[in-house]
Amino acid sequence: MQKIEHETYSVAQTILTELSSIHVAIASVLDGAIDGEVWVDNPASLR
Repeated sequence: MQKIEHETYSVAQTILTELSSIHVAIASVLDGAIDGEVWVDNPASLR
């Protein structure tokens, strides 16, 4: 797992839409409403 930079969160939002609808904390981190980190298996998939 690799941590992605905050600048990449907007790309992660499109990939994590379904999961964000179930886990509100994920959506909140991606939106910047709460502090948190996003980790992915393959950061290259966000490009």
